Amino acid sequence: GIGEGTGLGIGDGIGDGIGDGIGEGIGDGIGDGIGEGMGLGIGAGIGEGIGDGIGDGIGEGMGLGIGDGIGDGIGEGIGDGIGDGIGDGIGEGIGLGMGDGIGDGMGDGIGEGIGDGIEVVLVVVLVVVLVVVLVVVLVVVLVVVLVVVLVVV
Repeated sequence: GIGEGTGLGIGDGIGDGIGDGIGEGIGDGIGDGIGEGMGLGIGAGIGEGIGDGIGDGIGEGMGLGIGDGIGDGIGEGIGDGIGDGIGDGIGEGIGLGMGDGIGDGMGDGIGEGIGDGIEVVLVVVLVVVLVVVLVVVLVVVLVVVLVVVLVVV
């Protein structure tokens, strides 16, 4: 809108100026009728050419700018989306890895703790059983000795 209006205005002004000058010069030499006709034709042609050139340039520039902006926007959007997805994936992977590691560590720790506890309990039970067995053996030996002593005496 603005570019087109500006381009047409500039082209129109330049075209009018050139056309008027050429038309007046030729018109003075050849005659008002011929000069005016030629001046109008040349002026219109030059003005239209300049206007078209300026308008095309402005339009093309605006089109390239808009296309570039749209392309940049789409590219940035896709880039952001891919970057976001990769970031999420990496974050999830790290989180899953950490969770897995913590879970494995806790499982190992609990397992080792239970194993250690069972070992301690087994050792205590074995010691108690050995002590009881020794006491029973001692009592039996003492009773046998007492019986033998009593029988002999």
